[in-house]
Amino acid sequence: MVWLDALNRDTSLTVPVPKRNQQGIYVTQVDDINCTMLRWVDGEQKQRFTSEQELKSTAEMTAALHYHASKWQPPSSFVRPTVNRERVQNALDLIKRQVQEGLFDAHDIQILEAAGERAMALLDTLPKNKMTWGVLHGDIVPPNIVFVDGVAHPIDFGACGFGPFLTDLAITFCFISPHARQQYIDWYGKCFPLPNDYVAQIEALFIALQLIGMRNALGVPESNNWLPAHVQKCASREFGKYASGESFLFTGTPFWK
Repeated sequence: MVWLDALNRDTSLTVPVPKRNQQGIYVTQVDDINCTMLRWVDGEQKQRFTSEQELKSTAEMTAALHYHASKWQPPSSFVRPTVNRERVQNALDLIKRQVQEGLFDAHDIQILEAAGERAMALLDTLPKNKMTWGVLHGDIVPPNIVFVDGVAHPIDFGACGFGPFLTDLAITFCFISPHARQQYIDWYGKCFPLPNDYVAQIEALFIALQLIGMRNALGVPESNNWLPAHVQKCASREFGKYASGESFLFTGTPFWK
């Protein structure tokens, strides 16, 4: 809520602005439920990107969020999850336990573990400075964007947290084919500086976020119907390449096909 208020005040981005209650705070407790109210953002939600203009605008919007985050100082009360080794390791440990339950193939999980270890090793080396690390949207994907004439407006900041800025590109790339990713990166890079090793960072974050996503899916009962196949595809594609030291960002068949 605090970041949304700052984005509305400091930028030209269209965001769901939070409203304060009569006590001047964002959260109102009704019985045991914490409630918030935000301004509605008009536009069209989509399940996937449908044009080059939508991709370009999303890249520019993401860069604008990161530019603001690089200048903004969150208050001490601003506590959010962080993308780091501990979170990825927690996800990997829970996924590994499902082999004993018979949910996942042991060989697939060995590949996931090898890829996860390589990703965590790289994450450990990333610098934390104002131009590379800060507050993230955390889930910039088509269902969390509303489009007006091809212009992207971010909504649903529920996954907001701290981490490398390229985390937001890595999660978006779960919805962008490999051949279109370099152009997306170029659009973003024209608006916010990229680190020299951006490919290595994005690949490590892509692996990390997939593991976190798998871990979150384990809490959904119906995930047993699709998650094993998803894990198998990831192991045979992006994770398999990454575990072998190969690059996957711009080549190959993505996990969703």
